[in-house]
Amino acid sequence: VQGKIVKMDKASHQVTLQPGIPGQTVGSTAAPIEYRLDHEPSWNNLKVGDQVTFKIDQLNGVPTIVHVEGLLVTK
Repeated sequence: VQGKIVKMDKASHQVTLQPGIPGQTVGSTAAPIEYRLDHEPSWNNLKVGDQVTFKIDQLNGVPTIVHVEGLLVTK
């Protein structure tokens, strides 16, 4: 999943991503999507406005970020 981080809520472990391809207009057609992020160190490396590539897996039925471009996200 590629897009721009539009919201981060550490208390609820939620990252909201506006899907889109870096270099193109972000958010022109797709609605923002919330994903769970449990990897504590990632909260220090990511910020609102970052263009990112995430790998998402369903963990216990919840869409969860398991990989961020160049950063392995593990529990």
